[in-house]
Amino acid sequence: MTRFTRRRLLAVAGGSFVAGAAVRPSVVRSTQRFDAGVHVWPGPHGDGRGTGAVPETTGPTEATVAWEYEYRAPSVSAVPLALADETLIVGDRDAMRGLEPTDGSQRWSYALPHPFADSTRPWRNAVQLPPWIVDDRVIAVFDTNVCALALSNGRLQWRVQTNTNIDAALVAGNTVVFDGRISGTNALWALDTETGVERWMDTTDGDRRLPIAATDGRLYTVRYGDRWSVAAHDLETGEIDWRESLEGRPLASGPRAAVTDDGLYVGAESLVALDRDGGQRWRADLGTAFGRALAVAHELVFATDVDASEVVALETTTGDRRWSASVSNLARPGGLSVDADTVYASTTDGFRALEVETGEERFRFDGASSANGDTDTTTSPTASGPVIPTVDRLYQSVGNRVYALEGRA
Repeated sequence: MTRFTRRRLLAVAGGSFVAGAAVRPSVVRSTQRFDAGVHVWPGPHGDGRGTGAVPETTGPTEATVAWEYEYRAPSVSAVPLALADETLIVGDRDAMRGLEPTDGSQRWSYALPHPFADSTRPWRNAVQLPPWIVDDRVIAVFDTNVCALALSNGRLQWRVQTNTNIDAALVAGNTVVFDGRISGTNALWALDTETGVERWMDTTDGDRRLPIAATDGRLYTVRYGDRWSVAAHDLETGEIDWRESLEGRPLASGPRAAVTDDGLYVGAESLVALDRDGGQRWRADLGTAFGRALAVAHELVFATDVDASEVVALETTTGDRRWSASVSNLARPGGLSVDADTVYASTTDGFRALEVETGEERFRFDGASSANGDTDTTTSPTASGPVIPTVDRLYQSVGNRVYALEGRA
C-alpha cells in the first residue's frame, strides 16, 4: 500500500476535491489491480469492458414475472441495475437501494443528505449515474459526490465531493474513473475504490474526456468537441498512449463502447471498430439514433438502429451484417445484452429475446406497459435498462419498476 503525505492529502481535498464531512477518504491507498471482478453484473453494461455479455450463461425462456419492485425512477441515464450474488442494486431518484434478488424485498437504502437540508427542507442529493459493484462496495454518484457504500448494508464508507457535475463514471479493477473540472479546466480523475484516495488526475489539453471502457490495464475515453476522438490511457497513470480522431459526433445522451481482446467498438452517429492500437478497422452507419445500445459476444457486435426499428448483428472482423431483426418500440435510451444463445433488446414495454445466430424471436416480455400506468409508450417512450441474464432469472428496469422474470432454463 502507498501512503499519502499530509501535503498531498490537502492538495486532494483543496485542489481537486472537497473531502466529505461525513466520511473522509483514508490516508492509505491500496495496490492497484486490473481484474474484472467476480460479480454477476457489476456495472450498467456488465463489467468495465462494457460488452453487455455473459456468454457462458444460459438464461431462462418463456419468462414470467416472479416479482416486481416499484421505485422513483431517476434520470434516464441512471436506469441500469447492478447485480452481485446476493444483492441487486437499484438507483432510485435520490437513494441507492439493495434488493434481495430472490423476492425483491429491500435489504437496505442509503440517501446522501443535501448540505442545505433541515427539518423543513428534507432535501437529498440526486442519483446521477448508474451504480457499480466492486469487491464488497457499491460505488454511487450523488450530484457532485462520489461515494462508496457497503454492499452488505448500504453504510457510507467514504465520500469525495467534487466541485462540478459528473457525466460519466467507470470502475476497472479497484479504480473508479470519472470526469469533472478543476479551476475551469476539464479533468479526468481516478480514485482508489477501497479508500477514496486519488490515484491520478489528468488535464491533458484541457479536453473533456469521458471514460467508456477498460481492460488489461488500459482505459479508453472519448473527447467531445468539433470533432470527437477516442484515446487509450495507461490506467495506472492516466497518461495517453494513443488518440484517434473520428468523423461524426457523439450522441447527446453519451457514447457507448465495448472493448474485447481483439478490438474497441464505439458508438456515435455510426458504429466504429478500432484495433487495440487505435487503427480503424471498419465503420457502419446505422442512423442518427444509433449508439445507445450495443453488445459484443460470439464474434458478433449487436447494435440497435432506433430510426429503423432494427437490431443488427455485425461480424467483429469485417463489420459485415450477419442478420437484422425488426423490433418495434426500442427504448431510448435502452440496452442490449447477450448470453450463451440469446440477445435481449430493451423496449419501452420490456424486451425482445432474439436468437444469437439468426435474430429470430425466441420469446418476449411486454408486460411492463400496463404495469407502468396508462402512458402510451409509443408517444411517451419509457426508459428501460439492459436485461441482466442469470441461470434462474432475468432482471430489468423499465420505467419506474424493476422486474425479475423466470421460466424454463
